[in-house]
Amino acid sequence: MDSNQEKKKEPRLCPKWLYSFGVNLMYIYMKLFFGLKLDRSGIKDVKGPFLVVANHQSLFDFGIVSKAALPEQLRFVVSSHFFHNSLYNKMLRFIGAVSKKQFVPDTVSARKTLRLARQGCSICIFPEGQTCYSGANAAIDPNIGKLAKLLRLPVVNVQIRGNYLRRPKWARGKTYPSRVEAKAYLLLSAEQIASMTAEEIGAMIIEGISYDELEWQKEKMLRSKNPRSAEGLESLLFLCPKCGSEFSMEPNGRHLTCSKCGYDVVINDYCLFEKGDSGELIEDTISGWIRMQSKYLQEKLDNNELLPITSHGRYLESDLGDYDEYGYHLYGDGIGTLDETGFTFVGTRASKPYEYHVDPYQMWDLTHNADLASISLNGNCVGDKDYAFDPDDPRLMMKYVLAWPLVRNKFFPNA
Repeated sequence: MDSNQEKKKEPRLCPKWLYSFGVNLMYIYMKLFFGLKLDRSGIKDVKGPFLVVANHQSLFDFGIVSKAALPEQLRFVVSSHFFHNSLYNKMLRFIGAVSKKQFVPDTVSARKTLRLARQGCSICIFPEGQTCYSGANAAIDPNIGKLAKLLRLPVVNVQIRGNYLRRPKWARGKTYPSRVEAKAYLLLSAEQIASMTAEEIGAMIIEGISYDELEWQKEKMLRSKNPRSAEGLESLLFLCPKCGSEFSMEPNGRHLTCSKCGYDVVINDYCLFEKGDSGELIEDTISGWIRMQSKYLQEKLDNNELLPITSHGRYLESDLGDYDEYGYHLYGDGIGTLDETGFTFVGTRASKPYEYHVDPYQMWDLTHNADLASISLNGNCVGDKDYAFDPDDPRLMMKYVLAWPLVRNKFFPNA
């Protein structure tokens, strides 16, 4: 695609007054219903354009960083998946968002973003590329330092706290009252950007947005008046920390119980675990439990006991005008396998034999979809499509996701 074609396809920008009106309206809503406390004192003397980076907990993060950056009008870099919904597509194009495929090099998106920066636009990127599922940061795009170096803009960091507690991704639509806090400050000046390497810049950005909400919660102890449910946690926590059984954790009200050994924990009003009927507590946070699962998978990989990870499941695609269940349309089914070569789907597409492969050179991370059942596989997709695999047992999703970076580090160390 040449530069003239790209320019023709660039989203038009909504009027600045309308953008500011919409942002302030969202801010009033979040003040009233989220108890949002936003500290912008750290950027009161920072003039745009600049690059905004932030940790990513929910879709409400867009409203928070927009308010933090006013009077600058942000151009967001947004996952291409959202552009496949006709309503979202119109809204995103109206505010001037830039489409980017998750976790893969996207030269078209990078060129658009660079051109916007040269035109004096402020840019916003969520380096994780997805909302967190555990309360702690997801993996961060290793190319964020290179992009920031090319943009040559001051970097503003917006630290967001409390959005995960309000509506955890595993909670299946349930919302819990929680105070939300955000703080904006200058992370790197233009002079620092010019004098630092891309690796140094990337390390600073990663450090700036690193965060574990459940460790923060241990200090704040913000109580939810709505009873929390453990339903959905089995999608994240596939390993019993006591007996080591996989896919044995079962929710029942507030309880999460191992069907093999009886290990039992209760999720309390603070979204932390406490002792249940078994009288034991091995890990008190969701994020800590997931880190434990990663360690377990690493040990299995080191002992050559992890691969292959194989499951039957559904094959899905997402495209503009072809947007159905969970944002995807079902095209077929087959076997999804993660091994030392990457991820391979072998099955059918539109009733015809089909095979699709992604290796870590093409895609630096796997991600879950909003329903915590499907795995996005954008590494080798064609055109404007996004691909996904939905294991028959949705609990396998997290095993695939956590194993991918381990496989990448062992078999593709230079990827």
